[in-house]
Amino acid sequence: MIVTCQVGLRGYLASRILAQKGYKVKNLDGGYKLYKSVSGKSKGMIGKINKLFARIEAKNFLKELLTMNEITVYTTNTCPYCHMVKNFLSEKGMLFKEVNVQQDPAAGQRLVETTGQMGVPQTNVNGQWVLGFDPSRIMSLIHE
Repeated sequence: MIVTCQVGLRGYLASRILAQKGYKVKNLDGGYKLYKSVSGKSKGMIGKINKLFARIEAKNFLKELLTMNEITVYTTNTCPYCHMVKNFLSEKGMLFKEVNVQQDPAAGQRLVETTGQMGVPQTNVNGQWVLGFDPSRIMSLIHE
């Protein structure tokens, strides 16, 4: 996942939170470095104003990011229902983490120990488990 913003602050904060949630994140610096290097009184003032607005926006952005849904889909390479769950979440614009238990057998073992189920897909939505392709159950667990 690539994260960026105009000033750099929101991108930095978002990338840290997403990385803590297990996503692979690359933060692309926004305009922050540019503002630091700008000289001249009027340009410097514009930079200060933009930084102030970025801090205010960052607080609102952080609130949204912290209430973001945590979704993890456990899959295998050949499971058609796994593809259906991933397509459904993508079409809804939901961010999710995929764990392929065929490629990571240890994760598969932890999944069985946690849920008692061997089948896939299994989807963890904000701490609640959904077995199989069940869009209505997934949507009922989503934070709006």
